[in-house]
Amino acid sequence: MNDHNFPIFKMDRTKALLVLQSSLYPGAALESIEMVLGWCEARGVDPLDKPCHIVPMFDKKSNGYRDVIMPSVDYYRQKAESTGEYIGLSDTEYGTMQTLTVADFTIDYPEWARIVVKRLVQGQVAEFPAKVFWTETYATKGRDTKVPNAMWTKRPIGQLEKCAEAQALRRAFPKLCGGPTAEEMHGKALNDAIDVESVRVEGPKSLTESATPATVVDAPRVAPVATQQPAVADPVNAAPVSQSVADGPPPVGAELPPAAPGAAPHTPLKPAQQRILTASLARAGKTEEDLRAKYGVLVAAFPFEKFNEAQKWLSGGDK
Repeated sequence: MNDHNFPIFKMDRTKALLVLQSSLYPGAALESIEMVLGWCEARGVDPLDKPCHIVPMFDKKSNGYRDVIMPSVDYYRQKAESTGEYIGLSDTEYGTMQTLTVADFTIDYPEWARIVVKRLVQGQVAEFPAKVFWTETYATKGRDTKVPNAMWTKRPIGQLEKCAEAQALRRAFPKLCGGPTAEEMHGKALNDAIDVESVRVEGPKSLTESATPATVVDAPRVAPVATQQPAVADPVNAAPVSQSVADGPPPVGAELPPAAPGAAPHTPLKPAQQRILTASLARAGKTEEDLRAKYGVLVAAFPFEKFNEAQKWLSGGDK
């Protein structure tokens, strides 16, 4: 049964709208915030937890934008946790880094991201994987450009991770997490036929002006249940372990390891991947010395070919 006993619903309606406008939805029209209150009332959730976003979407029929209310990834997490069957998710795996070039704009991005949500089903742990591709997921600055918007430019890896998590949660809890999230839909036209479950791209390794874009918005990542290891607030932008070296020879593990005879040379991690690996070490309670003890190299020299293996190790999947 819906619970409408949250304090904000006991306030004068106009006052409640102003509270939300001045705190969670600055700059939004009061009519749109009224829709937020209605959305939350219908679901029995507290608007101050910001379970939804106001998403401006282009309406082809009216040839203009209008606000649409859509759930956030945080709302999916809350619904999953409320079942008592959600037991966490895996660390994120990423595809090889690619490059998007549009005129004088260039950005590196992972080809795909994959997350597995774990749910207790009839006493057994069931896994629900989801894999999303950057070229079908990122949001553009406008309808007539392929350049990512500000958030996707700032967090090309972290944004993709949230979209993969949303899809995995939807697959694990289809009755609770129906429909796409704001993170997946921001930037799409309202009248587009969209199937967020069919995220599959077999396109070129490098995007050009002719590539196809798509989605998103931002919301903070939190650890929904105690069984999940605590997440770093922003693993993509977290500062990597210091790689400064005093005068003298570099420390052991500061250079890429030699490749096997006849194999191609190892590929070093991109800076964003180094930050992810550093965040994973912190979440697992390990240091660069632990990394060097297992792989013989430090973060700055870690080979891309071992990246997903290291993520699995740090998440406890490979003891």
